[in-house]
Amino acid sequence: MSLLEHALLCLVGGGLTALGVLMLVRPEWMWKLEHWWDTVGGEPSDLYLSIMRVSGTLVLISCGLFTLGALIVLVVRLFS
Repeated sequence: MSLLEHALLCLVGGGLTALGVLMLVRPEWMWKLEHWWDTVGGEPSDLYLSIMRVSGTLVLISCGLFTLGALIVLVVRLFS
């Protein structure tokens, strides 16, 4: 893969990591994003908020590791 592709992978991984943080910290925002069209004045359930926090944690861990790996490969390729 080229350096540009590695840099793009780092950028995408960083964006997905930010999404994981959003899912973990503000799951009610994710609910509003998902249901802005079909629900007026509704609130997410406690189960939804819990599932979103667990999913956010998993996304954060996996994308964080992916981004770290892509970043390490990018730095190694830049300096070798």
